[in-house]
Amino acid sequence: MSLQLVWYLHFLGCHQRSLPYRSLLSWVSSLHLAIHC
Repeated sequence: MSLQLVWYLHFLGCHQRSLPYRSLLSWVSSLHLAIHC
């Protein structure tokens, strides 16, 4: 999981303000934390 991808999804989710992107961001964020914490 690259940090660039996480930031890309973060900004995509923030600017789109749509549920699919936000849920994807949430899933990726939880996965990212699960891997690194």
